Amino acid sequence: MDINKAILLYLNHLSTERNLAANTLSSYKKDLDNYANWLNLNQQDLTKVLEKDIQKFLSSFRKNRAETSVNRMIASVRGLHKFLMLENLVKDNAAKYLEVGSRAMRLPKTIDAHTIIKLIESIPAAESDDVRNKLIFEFLYGTGARISELVNIDLEDIDVNDDLIKIRFGKGSKQRIV
Repeated sequence: MDINKAILLYLNHLSTERNLAANTLSSYKKDLDNYANWLNLNQQDLTKVLEKDIQKFLSSFRKNRAETSVNRMIASVRGLHKFLMLENLVKDNAAKYLEVGSRAMRLPKTIDAHTIIKLIESIPAAESDDVRNKLIFEFLYGTGARISELVNIDLEDIDVNDDLIKIRFGKGSKQRIV
């Protein structure tokens, strides 16, 4: 089986069946294209790939890469091989024993409340654009929303009487109430 055709089938599956976000699909495509190039350079037939071949690829990929990039690559390759086996396009899942390393849990970097308040207060409210900009900062700070979530809010998502805002299309295309 042609590796590029297999990747397209897998990405189509992720898009239609699993409804993954466009950015996630783009990242998986980048990873799997990298994998396909390595297989082609090493004259590896996808149907004959062994776990040791994948380990060689990952070993070469690890150099100068962050652990998160390596983990995503492992997830991409493992998912591709699992999909191919489930679709009966290959006999064995050569990546079934690959494991993603555990990520160190780090707290996000935050700006203290005093600095945020100074930032918001530094925006003059003389022009309508200034008022809008001030409201944007206050909204993001007050709700914890992402910029992409703010952009997708419609007037009907705001309930002034109950002090609620429906945030749609957040991470994972999920909805939440703030």
